[in-house]
Amino acid sequence: MTVTESPPSETETPASERSEPIGPSGLAGLAEALRDIHRAGVVHRDVKPGNILFDADTNALVTDFGIAKVADEPSLTKTGMLVGTPAYMS
Repeated sequence: MTVTESPPSETETPASERSEPIGPSGLAGLAEALRDIHRAGVVHRDVKPGNILFDADTNALVTDFGIAKVADEPSLTKTGMLVGTPAYMS
């Protein structure tokens, strides 16, 4: 997993704007990125097509950790409070 603070480059496309499927290797890369994020003790809490970028080689990049929960850190929410994008909540 690569962590960067830089904005998307011209070669990175949000999943929501791709015209072609990413295929099995792109999905596997996304699963690996999410696994690594979780292993680092972070829960993204807003995974959606607009927060997933793919580079020209369909390598997955997860973005926008604005409402992420980090283990052992104070939470942004309280019981019964919702944050995130309603259409993508589960």
